[in-house]
Amino acid sequence: MRSLHFLVAGTLLAGHAAAAPQIPNFTQEEIDSGYAIRELSRIAYENAMARVAKSTSGCTMENVRIRREWRNMTLTDRKAYQEAVQCLMQKPSRNKGIDGARSAWDDYGVLHYFQTPYVHNSATFLYWHRHLNWVLEQDLQNLCGYTGTVSFWEWGLDCNGLGTVETSPLFDGSEYSIGSNGEKVTRPGGVFGMPAGSGGGCLLSGPFSNFTVNLGPNTARDPLKYNPRCFKRDLNTNLCSRAASLRNTTDVIIKSPNLEIFQAIVQGDTRWPEGIQAGMSVHGGGHFSISGDPGGDFYFSSLEPGFYFHHGNIDRLHWIWQNLDWENRQTISGTNTMFNRPPTPEAVPSDIMGFEPINRNVTIGQTIDTVGGTPLCYVLRDTSTDLAAHAVTQGLKNYVQNRNIRLIGIIVEVTYRLVANKAAGIAKLTDLRGKRIGTIPGTSAEVFVHRLLANAGLSDGYTTVYGTYCMREPCGSNTFPVQLRSRSIDAFGVWETSVELGIRALGVNNVAVFKNATAYRSVYGLYTTQEKLRNPQTRQKIVPYVRALNQTYEVYRNTPEKVYDWVGRTVQADVPVLQSVWEDHVWGPGRLDKDLIDLIQHEDEYLARVDRRRAFTRAELEAFVDTSVYEEAMRG
Repeated sequence: MRSLHFLVAGTLLAGHAAAAPQIPNFTQEEIDSGYAIRELSRIAYENAMARVAKSTSGCTMENVRIRREWRNMTLTDRKAYQEAVQCLMQKPSRNKGIDGARSAWDDYGVLHYFQTPYVHNSATFLYWHRHLNWVLEQDLQNLCGYTGTVSFWEWGLDCNGLGTVETSPLFDGSEYSIGSNGEKVTRPGGVFGMPAGSGGGCLLSGPFSNFTVNLGPNTARDPLKYNPRCFKRDLNTNLCSRAASLRNTTDVIIKSPNLEIFQAIVQGDTRWPEGIQAGMSVHGGGHFSISGDPGGDFYFSSLEPGFYFHHGNIDRLHWIWQNLDWENRQTISGTNTMFNRPPTPEAVPSDIMGFEPINRNVTIGQTIDTVGGTPLCYVLRDTSTDLAAHAVTQGLKNYVQNRNIRLIGIIVEVTYRLVANKAAGIAKLTDLRGKRIGTIPGTSAEVFVHRLLANAGLSDGYTTVYGTYCMREPCGSNTFPVQLRSRSIDAFGVWETSVELGIRALGVNNVAVFKNATAYRSVYGLYTTQEKLRNPQTRQKIVPYVRALNQTYEVYRNTPEKVYDWVGRTVQADVPVLQSVWEDHVWGPGRLDKDLIDLIQHEDEYLARVDRRRAFTRAELEAFVDTSVYEEAMRG
């Protein structure tokens, strides 16, 4: 989400592996919050880099590459990556005689189609897909001039109360994403008895929304025949929460004594009790959290750009697990056929894995070590930050999973607005009864719409339509301003500058605009953790930052003309539109008071009902807010 109040915090803050696994004991809360997997990742990273430091050739400290989660890549790198993938979609295919292979990107669909019976539920599952991501990285570099690395998607950060797949930075439809969800298609249910996803149709917006799928589906009489159609997604947060949460991913690592069990849990391989217990598994959970066409096609899912982020995270789990006990985890387990059908011998390091004609074939042994230099030379890193910024809505969602989170300051308070089409018979709030109102699920915007209408006696009796915001003209056909103009919705409430664009789409005389700061105001806060505050070295860095942040508010309040251009570039909004909504944003001063606790409590009561959990007590919310940093910063 790149709303106007996103900008401040994101810009101002400027040995040998042990003989036994180094796995600390974690509480369930530490596992569910993500602390455990971050700590395991840190240990694995240090172990792997210690091995790299001893190398004088092949993979060394000078050429080892670091892969990061998508949200930890710079916006420039994200843009460069997805542009390189789009470039690959324009390059000629290297397959001869295959009708549907029209591009170098299609080659990946053909390769996965032919290799599927050999690289799933087999000894090569982890290693073949590991190398496939490396092959893609080489293509992006050699054919399209990309200088970065492939990335991964930590599924658990976007589900189970921590966020939604639909609003993930990977799938939010912004220019720095890999495209949005598909258009909503109503149907009775989804895969594995789960509720259907929130899309299902052609991509609504963003990169790859014009991408044409040329191959498949695998159920076709000739799956390799040219079959052009739109690219579909069916994002599913419920399924992600069930099978790909932070608990699911951490359990894969800490409950796997050997590679045999690790593979069974990752894939839900029913030949092992642990695989049966894993159910859909993180492999299936990640795939079907994206789903759609080709994402939900077992044979052609590699044509979905999200495939490589999903398998990047599978590789990350394997990499962490390996590097926690490197001496004992350079292993292979299983045969070279899926479920060993037909029966084949146990795999050995010299067995060949196929990647032609995209790249040369390699042995399994060449892919066991990501820093072995044969040819792999990369590590994966979870970036840990001292501070983070987000709306209180998301702060509370994270507090559910991690009680160590602390809100330490207020960056900006925003009075949201709801714009309605007068032609739909709307002149006052009560006229919204029975109307279609657009907003974004799981966000402060949804809370605002609920609170505004509940305050007017409309707790229900209207239809919520979930969609996409727009920050700058021209807005896509699926965005709220255009939907308002086309009468697909009657009103919408979300952050600026989307509402202002909705007003301008119809004309100021043709809309009714509602806001009520007493009913709801969005608070965008600065967060850290209790551990960070208790660490003297870290606290010594946080306090001066908060002091500098409070000084910066003076510019945003008193001389905003100095930052209009920069803010416009940062949030992708036109300056005249930006200026017209600036007064709705109250910058700083970072204070934390009783009134804030009251506001948070009201918001939490709504979120608790939606998320089907108990609401926090007043004492728990008071613990969520820490005033000590602000007070110390002001004394200085």
